[in-house]
Amino acid sequence: MVCRFFSAVLIISALVVSQSGCSDSSRTPTASAPLAPPHGVAVIDLDAVAQRLGSDAVMNQSLQTAAATLDQNFATIQATYQTQFDTAKTELGETPTTEQTQQLANFGKEINLKLNQTRQTAQSQLTQHRSQLIQRFRDQVKPIAQAVASQRGLDVVVSKNDTVIFAFGPTADITDEVIETLLAQTSAGSKTPATPSPTAPSPTASSPPARLPTSATQTPTRTAGRRATEPPPQR
Repeated sequence: MVCRFFSAVLIISALVVSQSGCSDSSRTPTASAPLAPPHGVAVIDLDAVAQRLGSDAVMNQSLQTAAATLDQNFATIQATYQTQFDTAKTELGETPTTEQTQQLANFGKEINLKLNQTRQTAQSQLTQHRSQLIQRFRDQVKPIAQAVASQRGLDVVVSKNDTVIFAFGPTADITDEVIETLLAQTSAGSKTPATPSPTAPSPTASSPPARLPTSATQTPTRTAGRRATEPPPQR
């Protein structure tokens, strides 16, 4: 009885092993899924690029030229307003009336307001000029940086000047290679990066204030000790 039981167990075990073997042999190997292409980030130091190429000096010179032109234009406008104020004050005579004195003071305030607007316009134009210089420099470096990064199998380029980067490996830094490529292009006669026009922005002078709204040709009523007290417009 015992022998028959063990014989039955052996037969069942053999069948299980046989079926398992047939099942394994009938399977077809699963093809491995294609790996996604590697993604990497390249890092570039734009300040270093600008310094090596001399682009920072070119941009600084352009900014200085723009600032000098804006200052000169502002001084011309200020002198024009000063002349208008002095002329209006002279026409009122030595002893203007209280009303005339107030009109002169209001005229001086109008001049100062227009000068402040002109100054703000000039500052805005200088800021815009700086932004344009930087953007032009970046636009000229960008295709070179993309090409160098692509050669290393990297598909994203970030500037260490704009992004907080805690650490990166040497293979991620493409600064030197970008500089070498740009220098080679310059030596070959290609367009030098960051050569913006030195033409400086010029603020459009706001229309001069209207003539002092008083009848300066009339003989003013003499008021002892009364003079125009509004100081001339200051820069």
